[in-house]
Amino acid sequence: MLRHNILHCLFWTKALVAMLLGLFCLLWFSWRIYDLHSRAVPAFFDGLQSVDVTAPDCNYDPKSNWARLEPQTEGIQMFGFHLDWSVETPGKIVTKLNGFRPNVFNSFMEFSANKSKPAFEFSLLNWYASEAGRVKAMLEISIMMDPADKLEDFKDDRLTELAKALADCNAAYGVPIFLRYGHEMNGPFSSYGFDPVNYVPNFRRMSTILKQYTNMTAIVWAPNIGKGYPFGTSGGVSLPRPGNPNFDLMDTNKDGIIDENDDPYGPWWPGAEYVDWVGLSLYYYPPDEIQLRNHAVPETYFESYLTGVGYNQGANWEHYYNFYRRFALEQNKPMMLPETGSPYLYNISADGTPGVSASNPGDAAAVQPVDLRLQWFNQIMNPTTLAKYPKLKLMVNFEEEKVMGLPSFFRDWKLTFDPIIATAILKLFKGWSTHMKEGNQFDYHCNGAVVLNGQAGSL
Repeated sequence: MLRHNILHCLFWTKALVAMLLGLFCLLWFSWRIYDLHSRAVPAFFDGLQSVDVTAPDCNYDPKSNWARLEPQTEGIQMFGFHLDWSVETPGKIVTKLNGFRPNVFNSFMEFSANKSKPAFEFSLLNWYASEAGRVKAMLEISIMMDPADKLEDFKDDRLTELAKALADCNAAYGVPIFLRYGHEMNGPFSSYGFDPVNYVPNFRRMSTILKQYTNMTAIVWAPNIGKGYPFGTSGGVSLPRPGNPNFDLMDTNKDGIIDENDDPYGPWWPGAEYVDWVGLSLYYYPPDEIQLRNHAVPETYFESYLTGVGYNQGANWEHYYNFYRRFALEQNKPMMLPETGSPYLYNISADGTPGVSASNPGDAAAVQPVDLRLQWFNQIMNPTTLAKYPKLKLMVNFEEEKVMGLPSFFRDWKLTFDPIIATAILKLFKGWSTHMKEGNQFDYHCNGAVVLNGQAGSL
């Protein structure tokens, strides 16, 4: 009887172990299939060409006169779009622009330090890169840290995972990538805002690790425009209080308060050796007052915001707020506007969609949507601006509409949705063909060189 019970127990023990082993194998293979699927390289399309980013000729010379992904011809400007990728793709934009090829397409991507979930959506990053490559464009990825994480939570293994993924996309599609890492860190707009103590070492580590894997990805340091600093209650992060190490860094004039008289950029500067490009979120911000809605863009608006000139706050203010002089000229960096645009304001209709113009009825000074777009891009991209600010080399339009502000309006930045606007913008760009080159007019090299077709890179 005892022997029978022992054999019975052994039988069911073996059966249970076999069942658990089978279940484990099934789960492992299911996960493996999911992982391979999520990282799968889509089928190649015409125009996509893989490269070996680890080849000996892919080394970047830090003594070069050109930054990674900087066009190696003086007097060149580029243009791109941030997309709502749920409704737009680079190919659709090219079609709506009658074949015109923008240079860059941007997407935002969340980055997590939490080991219980993926660091980021690799399948989406992979798709973004392949879609940009199909139209011979570069990709801009704007990394935003997960609101649940702190900067100090991001360890080197997470940063390495991102760097390797970017290098994989560079290699698979031959697509250069601008990594806009932790942008607008000088404001309260994101969980990592107002934290220079942790931001600077985090950015430096990301830059150092990235360069170990690829030179076809350039890292971009891009704060928010300083006008309005420290931005009041426009975000969810509070200003640091006295006694906090961040307060000591941000109170640059040491008067015991953080206000508009402090440096809006310097506390977050990681150092020139860690930065390829500098950038600035700089839009036309139209006034909400009813008597001023949808009026023409003031003629000196862009230059005043870029340089601090015209703020009427004195020389010290201009010293701090002149972003172009401080970071493009003095640090010798190419500059971009990774987000820009000139919105038209619409009232919100009863069904929540854009309604009629928010202009004051009968206001003869109000202009048409196409005029606001043309006025803005005429300011920031005309030959006179290029001659005065030659390091300003890339502008990326925010191709979306959103409900924003108090009072709330629909703010529409899109250039390609309305055929009237698209036709006018295309005519403007075609008129600038001497200095504004399309994406398919460039060749991209694995050492970070971006050159006009047929020219040799010097990196």
